[in-house]
Amino acid sequence: MTDGTIFMQGTKLDYPFNLGQEEDLTPGSRDQITEWSLAGHTIILTTARKECWREETELALKKHKILYDRLIMGLSTGQRVLINDNKPEDTDYPMAIAYSLDRNKGLGY
Repeated sequence: MTDGTIFMQGTKLDYPFNLGQEEDLTPGSRDQITEWSLAGHTIILTTARKECWREETELALKKHKILYDRLIMGLSTGQRVLINDNKPEDTDYPMAIAYSLDRNKGLGY
């Protein structure tokens, strides 16, 4: 969600307190998320950040006007798998798509 996707991956020393600095946003991420949200997509952000850092994380997202519908915290730092079924009547496109991004490049590339 945030580290390396929306916010630049910071140093472990000041993590998570480095959240919320304007220069820490990855390129194009806010614009892309806004575009998806305005198009009616549900935005679910996920992070391995611990639940005890929810308030700081939500404040940083709000400060930078990152639109989202849900924030899921406390996930594993390992591989994540997205699984969904396809509707029998909708065969033109898959119901689930997942992308793995290069860290700190943002959603704009």
